[in-house]
Amino acid sequence: MCIFVLGENSFKKEKELTKELSEKFKNIKTIIKNINTKKTNVILGEKNIIIFGKGYIQDKLRKIHI
Repeated sequence: MCIFVLGENSFKKEKELTKELSEKFKNIKTIIKNINTKKTNVILGEKNIIIFGKGYIQDKLRKIHI
């Protein structure tokens, strides 16, 4: 999973970067854009936009699916 945390809704070359990352790193299953326009010490904002994949990943710890 890869998350871009941005202070606005879009950034230049978003599509190109998403394509390059997903092609070069096959282990990336989803890419999310998180929008945080607030001037605080909190990193993640409240709005997530899925730009590649399903928007979530499933992980496994030994034989337990998380």
